Amino acid sequence: MIREATIQDLDEIMIIVRDVVKWMHERGSRQWDSSYPSEADYLRDINKRELFVYLLDEKIVAVYTISREGHKEYPSINWASSEPAWTLKRIAINPDYHGRGIADQLIKFAENHAKESGIYRLNTDTYSENFHAQKVFTRHGFQLVDKRVGRRGPIEFFYYEKLLTKED
Repeated sequence: MIREATIQDLDEIMIIVRDVVKWMHERGSRQWDSSYPSEADYLRDINKRELFVYLLDEKIVAVYTISREGHKEYPSINWASSEPAWTLKRIAINPDYHGRGIADQLIKFAENHAKESGIYRLNTDTYSENFHAQKVFTRHGFQLVDKRVGRRGPIEFFYYEKLLTKED
């Protein structure tokens, strides 16, 4: 089940984030660290009503943001479309629950969320080192539209976009 996150969820969310950071580092990706994503990032998302959690047996096992705002460089990215978009951010799935189709359900939920609001475009980004995220995005029809260095150091970011149709 996916639901909007609450302030009461923050402790559980941050445990997942710490586990995901460790998992990423073990696989060579330094996209996240002890400073990002922070509790303050998720608190802002909660206050904007943009943070969602995935529950399994009443336990939070994943979290992500569906936002109307991209990161600060998004206006300069070479998107395929200039239509409004929802941006997927800070996706964290408890590593103990990988391989259960949770990422698939999160993306499907985001697609439906976008369509229900009359928006037919999703975008996101990930580090060039985050092969796991890249596979998930391409498997779900996201297209790589740009690559940039500089947002968080010398590592290249990959920017993805998915155009939705009313029939999907």
